[in-house]
Amino acid sequence: MEIYLFGYGSLMNLESAARTMRSGLDSSSVVVGGLRGKKRVWRYVTGCRFSGDKQKTIARTVFLDVADQSDTDCNGVFLPITDAVLHCLDQREKGYKRLDVTDRAYGVRSSVVYAYQSSPAFRVDNISQTEAVVPRRYLERIEAALSYWGDQFRTDYEASTQTNPFRVRDGDYEFADAQQNSAARRGKENR
Repeated sequence: MEIYLFGYGSLMNLESAARTMRSGLDSSSVVVGGLRGKKRVWRYVTGCRFSGDKQKTIARTVFLDVADQSDTDCNGVFLPITDAVLHCLDQREKGYKRLDVTDRAYGVRSSVVYAYQSSPAFRVDNISQTEAVVPRRYLERIEAALSYWGDQFRTDYEASTQTNPFRVRDGDYEFADAQQNSAARRGKENR
């Protein structure tokens, strides 16, 4: 059975996806496509520590999420994935729920397609724009992906993505949650 993961943020970046999945990723196995009835929004929030912060303050850090929106299709990439990698991703993607989105997927033929969507407790609904940040490194990974996948992909991305309303913060970052950070680090160690 073929299993794919829908990448709509940093996982659109093949280097980031390969690091996360702890394996080499052949671009010919990645399929460009999308999800019907979804829009990319800035609403997943978690705690992160940033390099250069001597106080080691935990910053409210916002990342992309997908939300239901009937009149919009969200483009991205479908990454071939194994059950073992899904288990690791479930730890790394703390605060996101893994959803079966096979019925919304277009551009890929598969037995199963998954996507991660934030749980309500991890959404920015109650946080002002001045209280949260988006990591510049995260934006750079997305920008590299948009450049790689081409002009039409970028146009479709911009049409299906909320404009970032949050401040951008420089520096490397790590997740404040030890289990989440450990899962993310395992990916970095296997570059």
